Amino acid sequence: MANPRIPAARWSVGERMYGMTALPGGRLFVGGAGDGAVKVYDPRNGKLETQLEPMAAEVEGVGHSDAVLAVTYSSLGIFTAGAHLSILQWDHVTYECGKSYMGHKSLIAT
Repeated sequence: MANPRIPAARWSVGERMYGMTALPGGRLFVGGAGDGAVKVYDPRNGKLETQLEPMAAEVEGVGHSDAVLAVTYSSLGIFTAGAHLSILQWDHVTYECGKSYMGHKSLIAT
């Protein structure tokens, strides 16, 4: 039985999302896409709020160029990881990539 205090929502983003996490308060969800994009959605209506491009910091070699398989949130920011063999740390307010953790030998998934 569904919890009556939590409204049910069902919407489609039109593509496969491999990992999702809620930001504090559940007002936004962050998902990782197969093309390396990291997308922020409003769960109330399924609207795309913003998209973090796969190679947003291409100059420094930072960004996901392949599927984003894991997304999580902590007080330090949003962390994304995947087939690109890196973990990226994004600011949860500006959505800018702050750090990258490279050198993994295999894809990263949860």
